[in-house]
Amino acid sequence: MKLSTLPFLFAALLIFMAAITRRAVRLHYLRPKSAKIVYKLLVALTLWTIASSILAIQGFYASANFYALLPGLWMPFIPVILCTIPFVISSHFRETLEKIINCTPLHWFVYLQALRIAALGTLYKTLTGHFPIYLEIAIGIPDLIFGFSALYIAKRVTSNTIGWKGLAIWNLIGAGIIIIPGEILIQMGLPGVLQVFSTPPTAAVLFEFPLVIAPTVVVPLLVVMNGLVAWWLFKTRSVSFSNKKATTVFLDFPVMKRK
Repeated sequence: MKLSTLPFLFAALLIFMAAITRRAVRLHYLRPKSAKIVYKLLVALTLWTIASSILAIQGFYASANFYALLPGLWMPFIPVILCTIPFVISSHFRETLEKIINCTPLHWFVYLQALRIAALGTLYKTLTGHFPIYLEIAIGIPDLIFGFSALYIAKRVTSNTIGWKGLAIWNLIGAGIIIIPGEILIQMGLPGVLQVFSTPPTAAVLFEFPLVIAPTVVVPLLVVMNGLVAWWLFKTRSVSFSNKKATTVFLDFPVMKRK
């Protein structure tokens, strides 16, 4: 088994989401019953990650039958769908997420995106000939740059020198650099009718364990977090700036001192 930071990155994402949910309960922004909805989602994501990892280890993802399914076009969307379905069909779930974000310092979400700096790993693999160079140029390097930008944006948020629109646009960029080129380019490097890039290493390495955790769980979840924060900013427009001083208005909830 190859050593990788990806299982730890996935664990960090789960711990972060569970921690801010628990914090919302502790601050009385959220009822324990509502928090269970989030915890169940985290369990579902964990089960998917375990199942996907087992399939990769057993070699299913390296089979002709799997490639015939054009997995590059849809597999990265599985965790996105798991998160989106309850968001779309349940107003209670949306309200729960809104309450959690309401009482969570925004710069925490920005620093979370700094996990993308782990893309240094794929840069190293590319330089050593173990990762497709076209994927690194189109996705890996932009993802790495975005990860480093999170350190700068987080400071802007904590110093109140960036507006809600700027922060929303930054999050949408973080999602766009993955969603727009991602799935099509991955599929173009896999065996099948859409394959364009066939010189080894191909995109098939993305479906080997532990690297499979990146396109099927970690990266999609970071994109989901981008979209969630952007949705909240556009919905509440709760961050206003005047003379470089920001105030956060907790809509429909009593204002509490953040801890």
